[in-house]
Amino acid sequence: MNEQPIVGKKTSVRLEFIVGCIWFLVLGVIAALVASLFLVPGLNPFTPPPQPSPIIPTNTVTVTSTRPPTLTPKPSATIPPSQTPTPTPAALDLNNTSQIKEIHKLGKGVIGQIVYSPDGSLIAVASSTGIRLHNAETLEIIAEFATDQWIASLAYSPDGKSVAAWLPDGSVSLWDTSTSELIKTFAAPSENGSIRVTADEMHNVTFSPEGQLLIAGHGDGSIHIWDIASGELRTTIKASETSIQGLAISADGKLLASTAILEGAVRIWDAESGILIKELLFEGAPALNLNFSPDGSILVVSGAVFSKKKDSVESLVSLWSTQDWQETKTIQGEEGGASRIIFTPDGKNIVARIGSSLSVIEIETSIVTHTFIEQTGYVHTLAVTPAGNSIVSGADDGTLTIWDIASQTRFVSTHEYSDRINDMILSPDGNVLVTAYENGNISMWNAASQELIRTLNTVDSSPTCLAYSPDGVWLAAGFEDNSIHIWNSGDGVEAFKLEDHSGDINDLEFSSNGMFLASGSEDKTIRIWDMTDEAKMIQIIKDNSGQVLTVSFSADSAYLLGSTQEGEIKLWETTKWKQLYGLKENTFTILSLISPDGQTFATADFSKLNVRRLILGDVLVEMETEQLGIESLAYSINGAILLTGDAEGLIKVWGSGNGFSYGELKAHNGGVERIIFVSDGKTLITGSRDGTVRFWNTR
Repeated sequence: MNEQPIVGKKTSVRLEFIVGCIWFLVLGVIAALVASLFLVPGLNPFTPPPQPSPIIPTNTVTVTSTRPPTLTPKPSATIPPSQTPTPTPAALDLNNTSQIKEIHKLGKGVIGQIVYSPDGSLIAVASSTGIRLHNAETLEIIAEFATDQWIASLAYSPDGKSVAAWLPDGSVSLWDTSTSELIKTFAAPSENGSIRVTADEMHNVTFSPEGQLLIAGHGDGSIHIWDIASGELRTTIKASETSIQGLAISADGKLLASTAILEGAVRIWDAESGILIKELLFEGAPALNLNFSPDGSILVVSGAVFSKKKDSVESLVSLWSTQDWQETKTIQGEEGGASRIIFTPDGKNIVARIGSSLSVIEIETSIVTHTFIEQTGYVHTLAVTPAGNSIVSGADDGTLTIWDIASQTRFVSTHEYSDRINDMILSPDGNVLVTAYENGNISMWNAASQELIRTLNTVDSSPTCLAYSPDGVWLAAGFEDNSIHIWNSGDGVEAFKLEDHSGDINDLEFSSNGMFLASGSEDKTIRIWDMTDEAKMIQIIKDNSGQVLTVSFSADSAYLLGSTQEGEIKLWETTKWKQLYGLKENTFTILSLISPDGQTFATADFSKLNVRRLILGDVLVEMETEQLGIESLAYSINGAILLTGDAEGLIKVWGSGNGFSYGELKAHNGGVERIIFVSDGKTLITGSRDGTVRFWNTR
């Protein structure tokens, strides 16, 4: 039976049309999606993804602009307003270098001059990180200011209301002791002297006895006297051709005495007119200091003089009558020099560190009446309380100590300060931070908590460089006495002592496979030690033009790079220690460092930075840094960032592949000796001559 069509209904025709339209739309959408795969960059499955530009250009690039290229910001997820996320640091890269911030500081810096307040309630300490006021009984820190300057010398005003600080640029700042606010700054005229020095034992700022004048010595050898109320410069005395090191004014304000670096002379001036009254000469005395007795009748000169053989220095303590300028007494000293002499308030005794001993000496008899034997470091600055019953001392190990004179015992001490850092290193696992100080101490710290783990027993010499073996088992240190010491880092027990060099050890590095330790020395040699055979020396690399400053292994341990003070750069292969090439820069003091991938290396001198190809040594990128004396180099973990630290505490950030400057960090108040990128790529650690370790990230 044939099915008959339904007449009068057109439904079937309309449905077909609608269905056809729907299919047409679906097919259109599918076609558009397929087209997008071929047309939209990055979505075409048959097209390889774009590759990043190589970090090594084929031709030398001389970069003259310091403006970085415009970087496209990375999109970030939108966070709902109701959420409060905990900030986490990002990995450091060329997009976020401007966001690097200091997050922690280890140590309060190097102790400079110490003075008591007139009422004896406070102790003001000058340091490489500013000024701190301590409670004179507990040493608790009461106030802190001028923290962005290295303060070598300071003075309390006679009324105790202000403190004057001598600044490295030659100016003097005046601070209110009750509010810690800056009152005013006294700017010195431009300096044109031959030698400018900032040293621990400088005492070159003082108030006049009535407190109306401020007196300061400067790097060009001049002495400036200002009226405090008006800020007017009253008098300028041209006292020397080198930096003023010591100043003292008599109790009546009539006599002003001065010494200068390397001159071996003491000059006494009429404080009102600036006329020279007397000159006292001390042959062979490179550093002198001075002080007047409380009644002004005695001028005491102290310091160091070279022995007749010129191979050591001996202490000098010489007392002079201010009436006829005749020497009245010389106190026999010891090897090592003497600190600035401090009189007890009654004027009958002097307090000094002579040689290595901190003592109280009766002036009339020259008898040592008190000796303090519990000191932990070499005392280089001290003060006597106005009551005359106690002494505060500052030592090179960063110990600030109050001593009771009557009992000759330590009353209270703090170890918050430190000495200058010569080098610093992080263990391969990132858990232990090691710092080497100029005074000979090597300290191991918990890198996360910054708590002291242990201090290693070292020789009576200054450690110059540190190195960790790749497995973290061995910790090596080079010293100024030509020796290398290697400890088991786990328990701090010394395992090896290497004494084949005949000059200071300037640098140490383990090869990445742990087989070799390379040492570069002042004796112009590099020595290779086999760590698989009890640190046996297996190779001496000679024929270097100057003392070897840096040694660096490539990541695969196949090559060793060395650089010298005479601007020489050499590369050796490590199978037979054959030299592959040698380069000579027209400069001095070349530092060098191989990149993490082992393809390139960076070199730096006083103000120029180059990136070179490792195998050929040719220059790929050249940069003018305008930094004063580059002292440290560091690559980021991926090698894209190159950091340079200089003698002024400034760190500059560079793109290692393009030579552009990506900003700078005012990191320290002294030379940056070491820069470390932590393996997580998020944290930066810097160590400095200002005695501090600082931690940085982008948080």
